Amino acid sequence: MKLGNNTTKCCCFFSLERGVKIITVISLIATAVAVLNNITSIQNHDYRDIVLVYLVINASFLLALIFGLFVCCYARTGYLLGTYSTLYNIFTAIEIIYTIVVITILIIDKDKIVNSCSISLTSSNPSANDPLGTCNSQYSQIRIFMIVAYILSALILIHFAMVISAYTARCKNN
Repeated sequence: MKLGNNTTKCCCFFSLERGVKIITVISLIATAVAVLNNITSIQNHDYRDIVLVYLVINASFLLALIFGLFVCCYARTGYLLGTYSTLYNIFTAIEIIYTIVVITILIIDKDKIVNSCSISLTSSNPSANDPLGTCNSQYSQIRIFMIVAYILSALILIHFAMVISAYTARCKNN
């Protein structure tokens, strides 16, 4: 699908305007869930500093999405849509950087993650057989799932950013 000034559809069947509204609502819900997840997990997380930074980023993006929802539903001026599109693009870039950081940490800190799991498993179930082996196996499965999920999430965000940019360009030209 070509995204540009001639694009009239989002995801092949929604108008760009409706698609941008849907994208904004989906992003708003997902970001609100991420903020709540960051808040609830920050105290019990081995990577507390990264979670705290991500909380600030997500909270900032939540405000940008609220602004975007207002712009999409009420204002619809080229300038405000351009501002929203820029904010969304910035968040998408930050999210891609975050994805790279998380995947890197996931790969580099394998021993720390597995040992932490093993200690946790042993303390919750002292009679567990081979907690290190169990955690190693779980780590391998979770690592693959997380890498795929983060990459898919980044690709979806890129598509969403392109749709918002196309809608903004169309509104500025009309």
